[in-house]
Amino acid sequence: MKLRYQSRASAEFHQAVISYLEVNPQAARKLLNEVESGLRRVQLFPELCRRWLGDYRKFRLPSFPYGWFYRVEPGEIVIYAVLHLHHDPAAIAARLHER
Repeated sequence: MKLRYQSRASAEFHQAVISYLEVNPQAARKLLNEVESGLRRVQLFPELCRRWLGDYRKFRLPSFPYGWFYRVEPGEIVIYAVLHLHHDPAAIAARLHER
């Protein structure tokens, strides 16, 4: 299934990678590998991740505190946010409602 990032989610993802690159390039590579592997699974099994809020599903990285919040839409998976999971859940919910 096709995977598409909303522009703000893409910027959030890039910012996460940059912040790791500045501190630890190896960690940044590991982050990218986990994202690639995890999103491949999500593409194969779009409903693999539990619903988190309404129709949103949350894919969480095993080694990093980030979540990919996405919805399964006709013919594609749309990523609406890439957020640090140590934020207040109410703030995460508010961010998803900003779409």
